[in-house]
Amino acid sequence: MQGLGSRGILGIQYEATYGVLPSADVPVIPANLTKVYIETEGFKASRNLVASSVITGVRHSTKPLLGNIDVQGSLATELGSTLGMLFYGATGSVATVTNASTGGESVGTALTPSAVTTDSTTQTMTLTVASNASALVGTTITLGAASTINSVDVSSYRFRVIKLISTTGIICRLPAGLAPAGTGIAATFTAANVKVGVIGNSYTHTFKSGGILPSFVVEKGFTDIAQYFLYTGCKVGKMTLNLDPEAVQKISFDFTGKNEAVSTTSCNATVTDLGKNSLLGSMIASLKESGGTNDLTSKVTKLDITLDNSLDTSIYCIGGVGQRAAIPEGLSKVTGTASMIFENVVLYNKAVSGTKTDLVVVIKNGTGSGLLNNEQLTITIPELIFKQETPVIAGDKGLMVTLAFEAFYESGSGKTSLQLDLLNTAITI
Repeated sequence: MQGLGSRGILGIQYEATYGVLPSADVPVIPANLTKVYIETEGFKASRNLVASSVITGVRHSTKPLLGNIDVQGSLATELGSTLGMLFYGATGSVATVTNASTGGESVGTALTPSAVTTDSTTQTMTLTVASNASALVGTTITLGAASTINSVDVSSYRFRVIKLISTTGIICRLPAGLAPAGTGIAATFTAANVKVGVIGNSYTHTFKSGGILPSFVVEKGFTDIAQYFLYTGCKVGKMTLNLDPEAVQKISFDFTGKNEAVSTTSCNATVTDLGKNSLLGSMIASLKESGGTNDLTSKVTKLDITLDNSLDTSIYCIGGVGQRAAIPEGLSKVTGTASMIFENVVLYNKAVSGTKTDLVVVIKNGTGSGLLNNEQLTITIPELIFKQETPVIAGDKGLMVTLAFEAFYESGSGKTSLQLDLLNTAITI
């Protein structure tokens, strides 16, 4: 029986340790693979055959040797409000706060830590508690009222647990830029207010590029012929977003991984399905430049944005059985192009002079409150410059101009070159 693409599925799950299945390491939340709706995918492993130069006395070549394993993958899908795990995978930083306007939330078990310290180098926060049994990897921690980190009020923040230490330690991921330079910086908090989170009504998840990238387990299954390909140690190398006025908005993610395993059964029989909730071109509420003073909403015909994490894919070590020992991220680079109606030279003059500006896109489903079927995504590029590209007369019809741009971080208050603010009902990403 020939397998059908229509019966294929793809699932992802966080790793607590690079390249190690969560079931063989420590439990994680979500405990199951999370289904990703795809248009196409390209996950595969390849391995070079290394030729031997040994002379054996005959003209025939000897049996080739197995080289290193190269795991690469891609997935193309529709931009939607359930892609938070992939946004986090691409940016490496997420801060989650409750949306008080939709009713807030309750909290669960009190942890009552004796100490809370932060580390900007590893982008983590460590809590020392009497027992960490209620704080599984993937759950969220709130420090509660009157809590601060680096003088920033974090009372409404949700911090995702990424690792447990013995029975008394909890390590959470911090958003990039929140912790001050150095290690061992204490947070301000009231011990009785520090609790494990319980789901509320809606949340704002702020993703910022330039953080520490998580690694994933990725499994693709050919369900009709019972063949499953499992990839460990996968990191997002590139995210590409294509916005246009009509229908679904395209987004793709490119991965590099460590190893592949093939089985007739899934690594996790239960898959979490967050549903398909696409954001359409008709939902683009606004597109503005220069602090909102230049409204481009009815002028731009296409906007493409690429985030490249510059992954180092070359690290293979002696004794590593041909698998990547690590996949460290390099510089975070954000580039793009904006195609628009040619009406004036406002943006062109900024390109000529190298004037710094910004872009903000708001995509809103319904009210945009974050409740079900009212999700919102705001894409912010705080600092960029356009590349000079003179408009040309390509025919007798309306004139268009396409301007490439490069984003950067220089002095913006958000301390990032790309920010995504996603409002939905997910308590944790």
